[in-house]
Amino acid sequence: MTGALRVLAESGFVRKHRGSVEIIGRGGLLDLAGESYGVAEAECARLIKGRFEPNI
Repeated sequence: MTGALRVLAESGFVRKHRGSVEIIGRGGLLDLAGESYGVAEAECARLIKGRFEPNI
């Protein structure tokens, strides 16, 4: 993880702080991710759709 963050920071996409990461180049990150962006999130949403009831 440290190596990946270093590369992203050197590319100007993120700024590393002790214990946190700040995204400063979202557009660049989206370009870098390409078609893979959102795939995991979409699959998770598809799998859990309708399985949980709101806790009211």
